[in-house]
Amino acid sequence: MRFADPWWLDWLWGLIPLALAFGLLSGWHRRQLSCISRSPEIRRRLLAGVSYPKKMGAACLLLAAYAGCLLALARPQWGTRMENMIRRGVDVLIAVDTSLSMNTPDAPPNRIGKAKQELQALLEGMGDARVGIISFAGSAFLQCPLTVDRSAAALFLELMETGLIPDPGTDIGSAIRLARDTFQRHQQKYKVLILLTDGENLSGDPLVEAQRAADEGVVIFTIGVGTPDGQPIPIFNERNEVVDYKRETDGTPVVSRLDESMLATIARAGSGQYVRASVLEDEVAALAMRIDGMEKKDLQSQMTRRFVDRYQVPLLAAVLCLIILGMLSDGRRSLRRLADEAARLWTSVWRRTGPGPKSRLRPVGTLGVTRPGGSDGELG
Repeated sequence: MRFADPWWLDWLWGLIPLALAFGLLSGWHRRQLSCISRSPEIRRRLLAGVSYPKKMGAACLLLAAYAGCLLALARPQWGTRMENMIRRGVDVLIAVDTSLSMNTPDAPPNRIGKAKQELQALLEGMGDARVGIISFAGSAFLQCPLTVDRSAAALFLELMETGLIPDPGTDIGSAIRLARDTFQRHQQKYKVLILLTDGENLSGDPLVEAQRAADEGVVIFTIGVGTPDGQPIPIFNERNEVVDYKRETDGTPVVSRLDESMLATIARAGSGQYVRASVLEDEVAALAMRIDGMEKKDLQSQMTRRFVDRYQVPLLAAVLCLIILGMLSDGRRSLRRLADEAARLWTSVWRRTGPGPKSRLRPVGTLGVTRPGGSDGELG
């Protein structure tokens, strides 16, 4: 046997304080009754309708119902059955810019590091979808084909770094073209391309490629990494130390800036949306939610063995305990009623045993209370 949601079992520790509370309440109730009178006869009459075994049984039933509800919430499972599992989703290609400008540290730790964080959050936030990864710089390369195995995609993500593509420069259009070739051309939907880049395009025409992709049913989202002000592009040695900055022919450091207008135009051409990468990564959750809301197709169908839920058993036991608890009468009385009856009993006993002639006392009612003068009636 196993539990699908075992964290509910931690609440079973609550049985201990509940049992102690019931015990303390029972002891307090006994002390309250004993304080009403010191007369054994009065206490016997007061406790005649009180059944402490029934009280204990009621407390045990309540604790058992509490435990049964928690066990049902924990979803006990035993036994298995074969089911045909069909995964539905869309095809998502994520293209990451790996050009040297992604080493710019205006998006901590740097642009490529921030892009990898965004990609990791996308892999974790998206629902059922086939995911592939494209690396691009001066050209594009399919680093991870479309797959439902997120662990495989995460493995390729760890290997991603700048300089992975030998062709220098940045050609966003090549990434869009490779995505078009990777997607199934005969389908006019279920296709999403996400571009993670600073938007600096040095060759090709990404707008033309974006329009062609949109005509084939590809929805393009762009995520800008960096800042519009930008910073110089660092150059590292073998020990990953900054030794210089990329410079123009006149020796001036090259400042790489986030081109938001280019990325927004590409997103509009691809019927998608542009967002800028932020520290909180709220844009990733919103993007994943939008992708999950798109029309889906069947991605994978396979027979799988699933455990059978048996939560009905503890839930039925808890319901039965509550039904029995409702039918069980423990003879409880209110303290005010007990006090009134104690006063009447004490008056009856005092009149029978007190000074004065007893021949004139006659029983009144079921409690045996009498009054002088020989007339029946109740005490005022």
